[in-house]
Amino acid sequence: MASVDADVVTMLQADSNLSGINIFQGPVREIGALVTPTAVFVLQTGGIAPTPYLGTGTDVRESGLQVRIRSDVANGYNTGVELAQTVLAAIQRKAATGRITAFVNESEPTYLGQDDYGNFEWSLNARVVWVG
Repeated sequence: MASVDADVVTMLQADSNLSGINIFQGPVREIGALVTPTAVFVLQTGGIAPTPYLGTGTDVRESGLQVRIRSDVANGYNTGVELAQTVLAAIQRKAATGRITAFVNESEPTYLGQDDYGNFEWSLNARVVWVG
């Protein structure tokens, strides 16, 4: 089974509302030839201890994710807000392949400010539940 962040990246890439947005597994990357100013980054951040699942020899697991959203300053703040909210909606109560569901920990993405290039940045944290 792939890592949880890889599964969520695949789920986001398949979402038609995020068509054309670069979505990456791992930490935020610098802007470059392959990384545009507008991008989404999904990073697995651990999780709580596994819980035994009804004596089956498997566990219910809950993995943490940090999702960072960066929006090109040229597109304006409001476009970035809409992208961050679209990413939140694409994760909340959705199930990536092989996972049960995901819950975003915040009602709205957290605005982080602007990066060194003036691009707008948001963050949200999520929990992905699965049996394994």
